[in-house]
Amino acid sequence: MNFKSTFNILSIIMVLFSFACTQEAEQEASAETAKSAMELMQASADEFSAAWKAGDSNAIGEVFVEDAIQVVGSAQIPTLGRATIAGRFAAAFSQEGPFHNTHIEIKINEARKLSDDIMIAAGYWNVLDESNESLLDGKWGNVYEIQENRIEFIQEAAYSSADQVDMANLSERITHPVMEANESENYTAISSNIDSFLSLYNSGDFKTLATTVFIEDGIRVVSGVKEICIGPDAIAKSFNAENSSVKLDAHICGMRDLGNSLVIAHGQWYETNEDGSLSAFGQWGNLFQVKDGTAKMVMESAGMYNNKFE
Repeated sequence: MNFKSTFNILSIIMVLFSFACTQEAEQEASAETAKSAMELMQASADEFSAAWKAGDSNAIGEVFVEDAIQVVGSAQIPTLGRATIAGRFAAAFSQEGPFHNTHIEIKINEARKLSDDIMIAAGYWNVLDESNESLLDGKWGNVYEIQENRIEFIQEAAYSSADQVDMANLSERITHPVMEANESENYTAISSNIDSFLSLYNSGDFKTLATTVFIEDGIRVVSGVKEICIGPDAIAKSFNAENSSVKLDAHICGMRDLGNSLVIAHGQWYETNEDGSLSAFGQWGNLFQVKDGTAKMVMESAGMYNNKFE
């Protein structure tokens, strides 16, 4: 073997070694990013749980950004702003409130950093009384702002399980003002996405819905489905578990551009039976990715209104 051949072989080996090291470094960096997201979420959940157990509404308010949005199953319209959100918790924790002397358990199912300052997560919650008996449970799918080594809610979307909703005792539906239509890219794209969702849902084309309306690893968190669904197969399957005889409708109440092609939006939805009667309704708080004029759902978080603890 001549010197030139030996040099070429050594060069190839060095290139392969360098490539392998780069791949390993990228894999380690990716694992560290995922770990960091989960650690941030766990710290937030611990902070929220401790404030809830203490009945400290001010401390809970501090885990929300100042102009946060809260869409939850115990309300028909969104709660806007840290101060108003803290006020709702203060009423719930009072002696006359439904969550006086209770505590909350939070389970994290998924946590992702989407940019340097935006994170999403989804999981389950369970409110228990002093005897450790469950009063209410459900799911959540939230959007957070990353602030150094801490996260704060930008949009909270949490709902009780559908089997805990007493449809016979629901109060009259309140319609929140619909967002005024405009020609902005975000509004046009998200409106089109929602229209596609409704059309495909009502026609029963769940496979197309899952693959075209959501991003590839999209998340679906809804009160009517037991699991948190990730990816097209799980999302398509989740629709089969719902009542296919109803017609779904929805509208947008507001949206906010978070940068990096990410937009949060919230609104209301309702279902009607074949005779036109109302069968269910509630709120939704979703995260969308808007690129080149097209919106796709990163995470759907929607649930039924539950007046059990009004």
